[in-house]
Amino acid sequence: MPRRKTALLAREKKPDQYFNSVEVEMMNRLMTKDGKYQKACKIVREALDQVFDQQAKNGVYRIQQKQAASTDRGDRYGRNDKYAPVKQEADEQVEYNLTEMDKRQAIVVILDDVLERAGPELELISKRIGGANIQVPVVVKQGRRVTLAIRTIVKNARARIKSMKSMAAALSAEMSDIIKGQAKTLVDKENLLKMARANAVYSGIRR
Repeated sequence: MPRRKTALLAREKKPDQYFNSVEVEMMNRLMTKDGKYQKACKIVREALDQVFDQQAKNGVYRIQQKQAASTDRGDRYGRNDKYAPVKQEADEQVEYNLTEMDKRQAIVVILDDVLERAGPELELISKRIGGANIQVPVVVKQGRRVTLAIRTIVKNARARIKSMKSMAAALSAEMSDIIKGQAKTLVDKENLLKMARANAVYSGIRR
């Protein structure tokens, strides 16, 4: 029996009953506190409804889909930087008419876009070498990226609850700020990326 969890040993993630979305169910689980799962589901549903109402005022919701990226990350001196910004082609813009879509389907589309914007591309893993703890940057897989995005959103929403009327309002405000590009979650993502680039020299160390 291997010590590490493999794809065969990992539990299958089930969608929630209302939106039929795995991401919403993950947010429900991470929002749950003191075993109050039903209350967490209500908070998440209210927050998503508020985000939908705010975006539905514009009628059209635009999503930037990334095109195939260039693999050339070398600088003008020919040095290759694994964690340098990837050269992107022109992003394709997809428009969704929220007024014509089913509300639950539209909410799932908005949530997927929020998690895509908030999810980090790199993360730091602590590795003990020679009596010292070294932060090793690793590339984040898609499933892990969604989990980290939801964790950060929930953490920052709980941090701003004092200035809000309710937890649903705080969660809704955090997701709305992510869409606007001015959320604390995006600042945390950028700081993590800077730290990963600073520790790029340790990227060759295996876990």
